[in-house]
Amino acid sequence: MALSASNACPDPHATIEDLLGAQAHTVVVRLRYRGTDTGGFVRGYPATGKPFEFGAMYIWRVIDGKLSELRHEADRVRLLQQLGILSE
Repeated sequence: MALSASNACPDPHATIEDLLGAQAHTVVVRLRYRGTDTGGFVRGYPATGKPFEFGAMYIWRVIDGKLSELRHEADRVRLLQQLGILSE
């Protein structure tokens, strides 16, 4: 499932809930995304006009000041349920 933010959400908002950089080359960010699906936020599905809110986590590994690895996890099940694409 691919998410598409271009023209799909006129009111995007991301809030950083946690920012951790305790390990030498690793930064962890926990975010909360909010918005309204007005243009097919989930590719392959029509716009729903429904608001959504879901959490995500990014783990960045930085070596010599450059991004060397990125891992990303998002609560896609919650997103799909809120948009009515997946039943609860």
